Amino acid sequence: MAVLSITQSYSVEIDGQTYTGGSTTAQTVTVAGETIFDRTYSVTTATLTEIFQAGATANDDLADWIFMFIQSDVAAEIRLIMGKGSSSSTTRHGLVMALAAGVPLMLTGGDGSRGATSEIDDALAATWPDNAVGVIDAIEISQTSGGAGKVRVVAIR
Repeated sequence: MAVLSITQSYSVEIDGQTYTGGSTTAQTVTVAGETIFDRTYSVTTATLTEIFQAGATANDDLADWIFMFIQSDVAAEIRLIMGKGSSSSTTRHGLVMALAAGVPLMLTGGDGSRGATSEIDDALAATWPDNAVGVIDAIEISQTSGGAGKVRVVAIR
């Protein structure tokens, strides 16, 4: 089995005070599947591009990932899409986040289902298609800085 080492930290000085967090000591995760998805995409302004699709069909990238790394060389908006594979194909939920140029977004997988999971209120969960709460089915990106850029996606299972 492979071992994934992850480090992540920050440091900033504001008004003479230094603030730090994270760790420069590697945290390790055992990678039982030893499978990797590693792609680089070109992204242009105002164009929504699907950069990852989790699942088990021939058109999908990698199901059951335990770690994902996304980094763009331009400012962008990233969309984590949930409920895409539901029986209600027009109902999708998601989370949109700003992605700063050069600053990676790292995600860890959930309970071994498709992609990452999260817990939310049961009453809200009941309104989601096929109760696909928090299961990331796809990831889309739209760069916001103008011109063209590159985004790299690495998923490990």
